[in-house]
Formats: sequence, structure tokens, C-alpha cells
Amino acid sequence: IAAVNLSATTPSIRADATATQPLKQQDQVLSIQHLKTGIQALQHASSIISFDLFNINLQHSQLDSSLSLAEVIIDSLAAVDDLQILRLEAAGLTDSDAILLASQLPQWPKLRVLDISHNPIGNTGLAALATSLSGHSQMTRLVLRSTLADSSVGTALKHMLSKTPQLQYLDLSNTMLRSLRDISSGKLPITLNVAGTGLEVDSGADVALIMSRDSPVQRLDVSNNHALEIEASTPSQSLQLEELRVSS
Repeated sequence: IAAVNLSATTPSIRADATATQPLKQQDQVLSIQHLKTGIQALQHASSIISFDLFNINLQHSQLDSSLSLAEVIIDSLAAVDDLQILRLEAAGLTDSDAILLASQLPQWPKLRVLDISHNPIGNTGLAALATSLSGHSQMTRLVLRSTLADSSVGTALKHMLSKTPQLQYLDLSNTMLRSLRDISSGKLPITLNVAGTGLEVDSGADVALIMSRDSPVQRLDVSNNHALEIEASTPSQSLQLEELRVSS
């Protein structure tokens, strides 16, 4: 199976597994009517490149076992060593789920995209993920949008960034980050999104550092941070920046 997409629809739940690469005629499209059947199908798949789950609250979905759906999904993917894209968006993931996911990440050496946006994951779970991702050789895109991250997770993110130089995209938008002090002093990705993170007035200096000529950042979004004040930069300071968003 090249790609698996599980999504919640109203009023029923639909789970679809769709192959995006040419397969045998009977295997090209697999339509599954019930989520339970979909997860069971995963347990028999030895090769999955992309797994995309959206708007299914894992905390309120149970199979016929003592495990939560989050545990079942992670367990089902445990033997898949060619997983490249994992999106668990708006899935109700908590710190405990993130810690479980973090323990599994080293088993997916080809993983290059991880999206856990719109989940109530706090600093404990995010720090566990950051530690697990440190040194991950293929990770290029990390989306933590609308999680419960705040400034105390900055140190873990800085360490992760220093050990994951190939990371090109980091989205921390709509979190409670409030400060860029730790992140701005570390190795930064090409694209950094910190829109709507409650950045405080004194974060202006950190933003200026990110915008400096020596910074690798080419696309920076600091919009919807109403307390933030950015001094006008000289052309020599911003030559490397291709895109900057500062307005609401």
C-alpha cells in the first residue's frame, strides 16, 4: 500500500486506503467502510509509504481490545520500515501518545514528514518527540501547529535542530511559544512558521537574528504576534530572506 488515508466524516466514519503507485488491478483502490476494518487491514500491510489520519479522535475511538486506537495504529505500523510520511492531524493525541510515538520513531529511518498538528500535546510529549528526532537522518518537515507547546520546550527544540541539520520546514504556529530565544540561537530550517505564538516585545531581537545575513532561514512567518516589534532591517541584513510575513 503506497498511501493510507483515514478521516472522519459526518455522520459516519470513512477509512480509505489508496495506492498512489501502479499496483495489480485488484489492489489499486481499497475502500474500507469501517474504521475498525481499516486498522485491521493495516496490520496485514508490510509496506506503507504514507499514512494520513485526520480528524479522528484517537482518545474516543476504541477497538475490541484494551488498547486505544492510537496504540493500535502505532503498533500496526511498527513493522513498516519504509514509512516516509506520517500525518496524525486533529487526532486527540496526548502527551502519553506522543511519548509512545517517540519510542517508535527510530524504527522508521526513512520518515521525512511528521505532522501532529491540532493535538493537545504538551511540553512533555513534544520534548520526547524532539529527543527522538535528534539525529534522524531523513526528517525534513516537522509540523507542530496548534499543539500546547510553550517556551519551556525551546531547549529541546534547539537540541533537535542542532542534531537534525537536514530539517527544512518547522511549523510552530498557533502555539504558546512566546519566545524565540532558544530557537534563534540554534541551527534553523529554511522555513520557520511562528505565526500566532504570542511572541513578546523582546522577541524582536531574536527575530532580527533569524533575519540576519548568516541565518539559513529563507521564509519566515511571524504574523499574528501583536506585541512583537520588528525594527526595519537594512538590505544587507535580509539578503538571504526570500519571504517574510509580519502582518495579521
